[in-house]
Amino acid sequence: MSDELNNIGFDGEAQFAIAYLDGDPLYVAAETIETWGSGSRTISDYFIAMTWMIGNNVWGDMPSGAPSGTYKIVYYYRAGAAPALGDLANVAGYQTLNWNIAIDQTASAASHLYDQLQGIRTQWRQFTGLSEAGDISDTVLNIRINDHYVNQFSKEVRTDNFQADYTIDTTAVDTGSYSLPSNIIDVRGPVWVDRREIELCRDQERFWARYGIGADQDYITPPTLAIGTSSAAAVKNSAFSYQIGQYTYSKAAAETALAGDTIPDGKYGAYLLSIDEDGTITVTDGATNATGWDTAAQAINDLPGTPADEAVMGYVVVYTSGATFIPGTTLLSAATVTDTYTDGRPDMRGMPEACLVVGRTLIVRPKPMDIYRITFPMLVKRPDELSADDSTVFNEEWGAAIAMGDAIAYLVLLGADEKSERLMGRPNKPGTYEYIMRSIKGEKVSQEQARVVMRSW
Repeated sequence: MSDELNNIGFDGEAQFAIAYLDGDPLYVAAETIETWGSGSRTISDYFIAMTWMIGNNVWGDMPSGAPSGTYKIVYYYRAGAAPALGDLANVAGYQTLNWNIAIDQTASAASHLYDQLQGIRTQWRQFTGLSEAGDISDTVLNIRINDHYVNQFSKEVRTDNFQADYTIDTTAVDTGSYSLPSNIIDVRGPVWVDRREIELCRDQERFWARYGIGADQDYITPPTLAIGTSSAAAVKNSAFSYQIGQYTYSKAAAETALAGDTIPDGKYGAYLLSIDEDGTITVTDGATNATGWDTAAQAINDLPGTPADEAVMGYVVVYTSGATFIPGTTLLSAATVTDTYTDGRPDMRGMPEACLVVGRTLIVRPKPMDIYRITFPMLVKRPDELSADDSTVFNEEWGAAIAMGDAIAYLVLLGADEKSERLMGRPNKPGTYEYIMRSIKGEKVSQEQARVVMRSW
């Protein structure tokens, strides 16, 4: 076996280790445990040499004939050319090693894999010196590591490794607002609708100045069109207020029977509801309902413009399969009928040309008038939690940064400011958090430089 001993080095420090079993050191040459200083031995008889490896790791070999047991490995950095007694004050980390205990040997080997959850735990314990489960359990430690990885580290680095594509399919009757998944951190351009790029906006003032809040509607409060309650052949509205010219009017809740041409079996048709200043509701059907349409968008596009001196409440789209649809007679709840109810003006819909991101909500304008696919090729998402000991992050450098980042936060909570500051370090000090994060963020800069910057406003 080899490389059972492992620790993180700082700024080129020369490290060595001493293995203790039940408080007594391992005499390396004889591979026995003894009281410190037996036979006039000195520190040079107890130290185990450590070798610098990739990623600021220092590794060493446990003497193969050492007695079985659970060792506490203490790492020190030496000030001079060889270990000296004074170096025992320079503790650089701790490790618990179950030696020649078969059930734990696999775990020990796995702890070398610093891109895995178990290896990240090992590093965290080394950084904090909390090497025992009694100090902090693996269960609690897993929760801390995952919280840091998912909610802190991913936000700070935002490399391509956290990017994913995402799509939203619109309909001809939706609101133009869509909820983004909870694991989405950020939306980056470009954004595409079908094969056309649209503008990505983060400035609400400019977006609404261009598209207007409520620009696609004549009402002040929504009528909330729905299937009738007293008659399923009618359309009901809630109490609402609307505007015609410079005046505002109110309408109580009501139900209105549909009227117009019959829609053929297997076709779409649409009906527009409008209201005048006296509160009279008018139903106007699509000009070609008698022939019907193959898609909802075609049926909506067939609706007339706003009748003179009236305000549009909204529209109803009907698809009938297995029978014709007779407005005012066929129940909208019939098994042969698929119906949708949309508030607002259909003539203000179209193919979206811009989108606004507000928190976890995406808003497109104009509201869609058909089925479109909105594609985000570069969403920044939170990573999945590390659910098992062998769950991996991108590489060992990431593992060190995650372990060190949360170790610093925990040491601050404990009031161990000096130790946390030493771990934090500086961007030019190898082996510290700032240095590792600068390296990781440097990878992100390279990724960005390889990309064409897309416009947004």
